Amino acid sequence: MLYIQNGVTAPNMTNTGRSFKDFIQTYHPRNVSINNDNKGKLKASQQLAFSGRLVDDTHKIESVLERDLIALDLDFIHSSIKTKDDLFKLLKKPLGGLNWYLYPTISNGLGNKLKYRLIIPTPRLRPGTYQTLAKGLNYYLLDRGILSDVDPSNWKVNQLFGMPVKNQFSEEPLIKANTKNKDLDKETTEKLIQELTKFISKHERATKWDASPTASTKQALINKGASQGAILLNQIVPGIPQGQRNNTMYSFMLYWLKCGMDATALHDFASNINALYFEPPLDNKELENILASALKGHIKIIGGVYNGKK
Repeated sequence: MLYIQNGVTAPNMTNTGRSFKDFIQTYHPRNVSINNDNKGKLKASQQLAFSGRLVDDTHKIESVLERDLIALDLDFIHSSIKTKDDLFKLLKKPLGGLNWYLYPTISNGLGNKLKYRLIIPTPRLRPGTYQTLAKGLNYYLLDRGILSDVDPSNWKVNQLFGMPVKNQFSEEPLIKANTKNKDLDKETTEKLIQELTKFISKHERATKWDASPTASTKQALINKGASQGAILLNQIVPGIPQGQRNNTMYSFMLYWLKCGMDATALHDFASNINALYFEPPLDNKELENILASALKGHIKIIGGVYNGKK
């Protein structure tokens, strides 16, 4: 079942009563003109989706009962792949036996970079099974040389995905589909997961970094001189729940201000981090208030003046 919402701060999702496959047939993509200055705002206001079953139409981690499709953001497409058609052909080799859809993300084309979203319908999957399958597919595409890196948010249980959007770099057809096969069933999915787990083991072992480090591991990294920025990002990427959002965002903003980041650029950067990893995301007013507090704190530290006051 497909749920949608407009923007990252919407309190609830709307149950469409339809599958992604059915919904996408009559979907009318929004047209935007994107640049480095407005991409944060456009991303924050785009139509987002979740497919599966939710409690009370909210996408909190604890509300996710099942997921029924894999949505992978291919943000790290290998630099040797230059066109959408090349990407489609390369995906078809390892994934030709599956049904899937490929369309550009909202920021595709910026900086001449390909950024696409891969949608693979699945049977109903429990959260843990979904995570294993999504992670395995990511590492499989990395192993095949289609990706140069992976985005851990792709296997977050409650991760939303953007619906198709046209920007000035879009090519027709906007959505390319490989849908001549049978949809995955439970038995085939179990076999696929068995095949993919070896890629998870291979690449996670190679990174020498556990996705959920223990407190002692984190402390060891701190003692070895890991930067405060790295420590903050390691805390943020697994997801920030409601009770920790304000303090975490304040620390994050203050750190980057200390590093010399421009406040306007930081607002856009923080908006993207907020949309991806804060559950639920802070609204824009909250972000602006936290940024104002961080600016005030930073200026006090360096002995300057904030709004005419010491």
